Amino acid sequence: IKIKFDGLKQQLPPWSVTLVRRNKQDKQPNVLYNTAQLSKLIKRAQRHPARFETISSGLSTNNIRWQPLSQAGVPTITAKRPVEQISVTDDKTDYLWYRTNVSLPAECGSLDAAHAKTLVLHDAGDVATVYFNGEFVGMQHGQQDRLATFTFAVPPSTLRLGKENNTEVEISILSQTLGMAHNQRNMESYSRGLLGAITLCGRDITKGKWEMQPGLEGEHLPAHLQDTHAWERYDPEQQLARPQQMRWYAIELDSQMLAEQASDDEPARYAIDMASMSKGHIWINGVHLGRYWLRRAPAASDYAPCRKCTYNGAFHPDRMCRQHCGELSQRYYHLPRSYLRLPKSGDGSARVHNMLYVLEELDGHPEHISIAQRISKLPLQEPEQPRERPRCSWLLGTLATVCGAAVLVGAGTLLFKALKQWRERRGYSRIHTDDSSLAETMRFTFVTAMLASLVMAAPAVRRDLDGARGAYGAIAGSANDAALVANTNTFFANLNGVASSDDINQSVKQVSDQISANHKDKVPTQLTAAWVSSVLNKYVA
Repeated sequence: IKIKFDGLKQQLPPWSVTLVRRNKQDKQPNVLYNTAQLSKLIKRAQRHPARFETISSGLSTNNIRWQPLSQAGVPTITAKRPVEQISVTDDKTDYLWYRTNVSLPAECGSLDAAHAKTLVLHDAGDVATVYFNGEFVGMQHGQQDRLATFTFAVPPSTLRLGKENNTEVEISILSQTLGMAHNQRNMESYSRGLLGAITLCGRDITKGKWEMQPGLEGEHLPAHLQDTHAWERYDPEQQLARPQQMRWYAIELDSQMLAEQASDDEPARYAIDMASMSKGHIWINGVHLGRYWLRRAPAASDYAPCRKCTYNGAFHPDRMCRQHCGELSQRYYHLPRSYLRLPKSGDGSARVHNMLYVLEELDGHPEHISIAQRISKLPLQEPEQPRERPRCSWLLGTLATVCGAAVLVGAGTLLFKALKQWRERRGYSRIHTDDSSLAETMRFTFVTAMLASLVMAAPAVRRDLDGARGAYGAIAGSANDAALVANTNTFFANLNGVASSDDINQSVKQVSDQISANHKDKVPTQLTAAWVSSVLNKYVA
């Protein structure tokens, strides 16, 4: 793909992301990283995925406490209407509280069907959670990168207050962003939060006094949140009866169990299995471990089959790169050993505590969270496995055996015919030789010998393919255009027997024309080499 960056032509490999930096004194942009050229370490890690073994089959509910999400404290921003979310949060948090106090409209107590007893948020995104006077009302999600209209029913407790007196109600709205679409233009111009009109029982309450507070109480896990003695003890049955809303969980881990898994020779590497949860954040001993989001890949029968990634044609990840269909995208999350408090060896009486804090945004079963230990070695420590033989290798072996036997039979037949002729010339018993039979035998022997030569040439083709792969690896590291041309010529020279001559000639013309054009346009060698590698990848894949 050819583009222009700051007025200069650039060549981008297909299906890739390129990070480019250009300083004022540089004439050409500096390519920092391109996803089409993975390092050897990354490729090796892909061939050796991590394997885990569960060391705790679940957590005791006696060690789990919980509390609902607390509303924001002192507001930091006051405005006459809701302010766009990203301009306030500045990408430091995904959450923004909106709060306002309004008199309950008379329409909320009317029996007229035209005045629905609802709170409607127009043009909002991505997620909205609503509270009336601190009472949880509901949570609604939008549709990916598009704004939505959220409608919430006014709770009966608020309606009863409105009938008794014309009282004010406090409306708190927690807005949450879910990131931006990865393949849309002008992502920097996207807006989130409460952007449109807000109506309560049909009355517009958009304009008024609005207070805003970025972040959640406990998002950075202050000391007062870590005091969980006042939290309610977790009961799975009671939890199912409560409405789905954001919750905090505090879980005490078995420190002795963690210590027993480690050894001085090979320290244990731990992970948290979050398969029973949905979406949120994790902390260990007050240190934020990051987000978790358990999403299951679509099944193969939905709209596309499962298959390996192919990079031909237009970019469409759902149809051209689908693996592990029906499985969780990620369930294990790294638990650094340095963040854990483990008892010292020989000191069995000392009791240490490891607290796992979970902020669950949707729904889950914390009692099924488990601790796992990595049983596979690191990518650099894993022995390199031999490449799998092609599926047709048994056919080649059978063909080689048949051809070898045919060659032996043909050679034996020729020797027998020659012996007959020699005996006839020597005056032994007369032998009648059918010339057509001899010719047919020679033709059969020639055909079988040709088949055998093709089979015996397979190792040579493999040697040529290995040479081509070596030259292919050198293309990406070409220092200049001259070296790129030399490495490319070496690559094509090793393709003899690997691909058809017409295909090779077509690729030679395509690559040579592009290298010449890029050299004339002074395109950086790195970008040209990346393009050449993407074109020639089909021969060595």
